[in-house]
Order: sequence, then structure tokens, then C-alpha cells
Amino acid sequence: PAAPVTISAYGEGSLPLIYNSITANNVEITGTHQVIEYLETKRTNAPTDPACENQTYGFYTGFNFMGSSYNTIQYSKASLQTAGIHFNRDPNHHNKVLHNEITNNNVMQVLTAQAPPQSEDIGAWGINLKGDDNEIAYNYLKDNNAWCSYDLVGFDHGNTIELFIAKRNLIHHNIAIND
Repeated sequence: PAAPVTISAYGEGSLPLIYNSITANNVEITGTHQVIEYLETKRTNAPTDPACENQTYGFYTGFNFMGSSYNTIQYSKASLQTAGIHFNRDPNHHNKVLHNEITNNNVMQVLTAQAPPQSEDIGAWGINLKGDDNEIAYNYLKDNNAWCSYDLVGFDHGNTIELFIAKRNLIHHNIAIND
């Protein structure tokens, strides 16, 4: 705890870009006591559905907490995914998401046309929070929306921060625009 591992940019200029991983997650966070900072992640190769206004679909995350604790993501960017930052269902606790720019996450996780609509189209999210005792603060979140859903015709579908199976989390001082 006194000497966390720091994973960060080196030098000046643009943030290092991690994109289009062959797995669903561009950055997987496991373990404890890490600081992940000054990185950018995005997805540019998600498939589209021409019958639904070329809505992108699939399950892709920028930063994915996977059974981790006491980690911090800060001063980073995440865009063009299902969730910019995702907390997996594994026990995630005491993590921090601070001072990040989470924008244009617009990929629908499930996008299926069914008659009648089945209410199973889900996503997109700026942050999808599952876990306890985490802190989400001082982030800038904008335009985290899917634009086409077979279930919610005429509505954007997305959330700034979605809580699911989550307790005692601190969410404060974030800016959310058009989510």
C-alpha cells in the first residue's frame, strides 16, 4: 500500500493510445495497489447494424476492473466503447476513478430486433459500476449514449454512471453532459 505500482505515460505529448484489443477489454485491471494514469483507450472497429441507423454493437470496455481492489484510474480518457470504465461482477472494492474524460461511449451491448421488443438491448455507459466502497469523482462524462435500440424506438439509450449490485460507493463532483 505504501508503494503502489504506477502505470503511466512516459514523456510529453499525446496520451498513449490502447485500442481495439482482441479481447473485449482494452485494459484489464487485476490485483491491488496500482495507479493507472495518463492513458487513452478506444474502440474503432465495433460492428454496425445498418437496419438500426448503423448503431455499433458488441461488448467492449476501455478500463475493466476484474476482481481488483485499492487501484486508481486517473487523468485518462475512454471513448467509443460499451463502457468507458467497467467494474466486472467479481468482487471489486476500494477502487478510485478520478479526474478522467469519459466521452462518446456509444456501443450497444445487446442489439437484437425481436417482435415484440424484449427489453434486452443494453448499454452504453460512461461508467458501469458493480462493487462496493469505490469512489467515482471529478470526472468529465459526455455523450455516453447509443443512438438506436430496437427496444426503445425514438430514444437514446445510455447512462452516465449505472450502479448494479453496488453498495457504499462515493459518487461526487462529476460533470455529466448529454448522457
